[in-house]
Amino acid sequence: MIDGTAGVSGHREADEALLDDADALAERDPGGMLRHTAAAGAQVRESAALAAEANLSVLADEGRPRAVVIAGIGTAGRTGDVLATVAGPRCPVPVIAHRSAGVPGWVGAADVVIAVSASGRSPEALGAAEAAHRRGARLVAVGAPDSQLQSVAERARAPFIPVPRRAPARASLWALTVPVLLAARALGLVKVNEADLAETAARLDADADRCRPTAESFVNPAKSLALGLAGSIPIVWGSSPLATVAARRFGDTLSANARYPVVTGALGEAGRG
Repeated sequence: MIDGTAGVSGHREADEALLDDADALAERDPGGMLRHTAAAGAQVRESAALAAEANLSVLADEGRPRAVVIAGIGTAGRTGDVLATVAGPRCPVPVIAHRSAGVPGWVGAADVVIAVSASGRSPEALGAAEAAHRRGARLVAVGAPDSQLQSVAERARAPFIPVPRRAPARASLWALTVPVLLAARALGLVKVNEADLAETAARLDADADRCRPTAESFVNPAKSLALGLAGSIPIVWGSSPLATVAARRFGDTLSANARYPVVTGALGEAGRG
């Protein structure tokens, strides 16, 4: 990956000495991705607080929807996968992640559309929000404050949860996901309480501490993983719906941040008798 013998497709083997040099890592991370990733716990807390101010309870006024569509692309699109997994197969309504502009042709007044965009200007989220408004569907929007997406939500008189741009979109999964989960909770589709969010934030904080740049490779799970993967093509399989979302998120992150090839997928029923 960095400095050393040529590996897969021109990538290089990891240099353990470099991984243990916090100053050198910082120089090679001008966008601050390590810092932004370590702030995942803070993202959970901030997003939960902002969602609490958005009066999501109005979503329940019209009762249970026929279906919920989560519209977004990239990291925003992954929030739909997370919600579908958390809701699970017993969810009383379909939960659909939609990654194209607009909304499915069947969406109408009986449905809820959650438009998600860290920038508040992705064509997929904007198109979905505008289409939902035209068709009379209930709308929730999640994105940057003072954005085009917020304007659409205001025209539709729909709840808008602001996501301050403290990190690049690819490092904002938790900031985008928490409002989506809380909107689904308001609709009665998932059981997510404040204690769950607090525990999630605490675990993310603990992981960030264990994987901090100043922790040496032999006690740092992230550095150990980097050393193990370097020079190979990782194949990451999910053995359950939740694990599959994690596998694909891992692939997204490795591709976007390291420009490193990775294969991801779902094992389905592999290993069962």
